[in-house]
Amino acid sequence: MLLEIETFITLLGGAMGLLAAIGQLLIPDKRSENYNLAALSFALGLLLFQNVAVFTGYCINHQWTLIYHMTLIWIQAPLLYLAYFYLTNTEDKYPERIYRFFIPSIIAFLLDTVSIIAYLTGHLPNLLWIFHDDTPSWLVLKKYLLMAGTLQIIIYLIVFLLKMLPAWKFSERNSILSVTISYSFSSLIATTILILGYTTVNVQYLKTAALIAAVGLIIIYPLGQRYHRFFQILRTEVKKEKYKKSLLEGRDVTPVMNQLILLMDEQKLYRDENLTLKNLADCVTMTPHQLSQLLNDRLNTNFSSFVNRYRVTEAEQILIEKPDRPVLAIAFDVGFNNKTSFYDAFSRFNGISPHKFRKDKLKN
Repeated sequence: MLLEIETFITLLGGAMGLLAAIGQLLIPDKRSENYNLAALSFALGLLLFQNVAVFTGYCINHQWTLIYHMTLIWIQAPLLYLAYFYLTNTEDKYPERIYRFFIPSIIAFLLDTVSIIAYLTGHLPNLLWIFHDDTPSWLVLKKYLLMAGTLQIIIYLIVFLLKMLPAWKFSERNSILSVTISYSFSSLIATTILILGYTTVNVQYLKTAALIAAVGLIIIYPLGQRYHRFFQILRTEVKKEKYKKSLLEGRDVTPVMNQLILLMDEQKLYRDENLTLKNLADCVTMTPHQLSQLLNDRLNTNFSSFVNRYRVTEAEQILIEKPDRPVLAIAFDVGFNNKTSFYDAFSRFNGISPHKFRKDKLKN
């Protein structure tokens, strides 16, 4: 009976992880962090299903349920790093040389693939080597790598917690921050127990870790449904602490705001496809960090959205005034350098594609 309850809870948690991933992908105006959260939730959901296969014994006769187990472990750390990156940066972009963070998980994927091939060709007796003490010598390194991947998750979770804790003010009873910190802390405990399970080859530890992770997902999933902008709200709260000591303190920003409007409305600086935060900051005699804070504090937006709003607004006018002008040509006219970024930005602000926008307006 107890095993059935544990199995149900863990399966429910895994299902919540997969549903959370789908939910992030269904958000109309998705940002980079939504794709990252979708990948993170999907990987965690699959790990929970694999843990159920282990502690119920289902994997004994269905060893395929454990394929790419190490890959799912190693992919967690870079995805956690990206979550940390998006929390502390205002721009909707990936960090430079992002591929470096995924090199370990790519290596893990290749090793998992080698294990599968070895199993299919008869060179490896089973795929359950991680749960046996008599691991073949050539897989000892892989076993240690699996534990190292789990340790890396612990390190990133600690960094993640340290970043959010200063932003948490208990007196404000901020539910999103409170639940997120609690969930991160429970994940830290679950991952610590998980590494004990790998080290001692103890299935009970794996079961306990899976249950803690599953309960955490079950609790946080409804919050994500209630607040569709969950991550954006969380990032705003974290930035409050980041800008507690204002970079703009003692500076009159009204002339800067007027200059920004002049640059955009009259000089149409946004038409420059190579315009960057640094370039625009130089134009108004500010540092990039100061301009970023100014846009966030005064306009509640970031540089990318600020510029793209101007571009899309002009594109809307041209779509109606010049119905024969190709959509892609309009995108280049207003400052976009490729079709994808134009369509993404236009749909984010209008909820429909440029073609449908033009069709609806001309029809009316």
